[in-house]
Amino acid sequence: RDVERSRGLGVVYKRQIGSRIGVRIRIAGVVSMTIPTISRNRLMTSRIMTGLLKCSRIKLLTACGTCIRVRTLENAVEAVAEGNIDATEEVKPKQVVICIDPGHGGDSEGTKQEYDGVLVMEKNLNYRIATTLKEYLEENEGIKVILTRNSDYDLSLSNRIKYAVDNNADYFISVHVNSRSTDEVDSHGCMVLMSCSRYQPSNAKVASVYDSEMRMAKSIISKLNVLGLPIANDWNTENTGGILQRVTTVGETYPDGSPADYYTLLYCGTKAGFPSIIVEHAFLSNEGDYRNFLSTNEKLDALAKADAEAIIESIR
Repeated sequence: RDVERSRGLGVVYKRQIGSRIGVRIRIAGVVSMTIPTISRNRLMTSRIMTGLLKCSRIKLLTACGTCIRVRTLENAVEAVAEGNIDATEEVKPKQVVICIDPGHGGDSEGTKQEYDGVLVMEKNLNYRIATTLKEYLEENEGIKVILTRNSDYDLSLSNRIKYAVDNNADYFISVHVNSRSTDEVDSHGCMVLMSCSRYQPSNAKVASVYDSEMRMAKSIISKLNVLGLPIANDWNTENTGGILQRVTTVGETYPDGSPADYYTLLYCGTKAGFPSIIVEHAFLSNEGDYRNFLSTNEKLDALAKADAEAIIESIR
């Protein structure tokens, strides 16, 4: 059995089977599939598989000069089976810049609650989730992650968005944990805040800022639900699929005349032209949420991993 490695990203196994060889791709320890192909294309098969391991798409150049772009192993195998592929060329995906905002910081401690004699502060939980989220996201090819803060200090809301703009961010995700809106409600669960407006600035980073936010919000809620964190029962989000949208209370509007958002981060992010959401992972004010989802680094890291999977799913 021949084995080839591609920059540590995966392993290509090749086994001779009569006049054909089987190509099996193993990525991150998981066997994806076994692919039979023609033995005379063995070298080209190796190049194609290596290319697909290194990037999300490659170009196959045929003998007659035709360029075939492939994104999947199945498409690649079909092209190789034709026997007329002369060369391969990687098509690197556009780098996507994601700005992660660890909510609060410094004197802005966020919501606080004492458990087991220890005062637990939101700002610290947010920072742990955000920094772990950065690590998970950066495991993906073509993803660059920036943080609005790298230690325990506060930033104004507008400066958080300015930082994202100055660093050419394509998406903005603010990481938080929640607190019940009133003492009468024993709130628990997760929600995602997104824009209430379909305003689309001319410099927008995506085809539809609103639709991109909705897609990401739904994906994050779904992944958090899988962890056992239900949709929140506060701010009526149990009736909106976990999504909270609030209109400004002072009559402000976007340039298209639509009502502006209540939350500064969402308002400034929308005007800046990139999808912006606020993720409220669980309620620190609820002991059950704290014990089950916020009480250890391992539990916070699980939230970050769910976020990362959802974000990648929604932007790819």
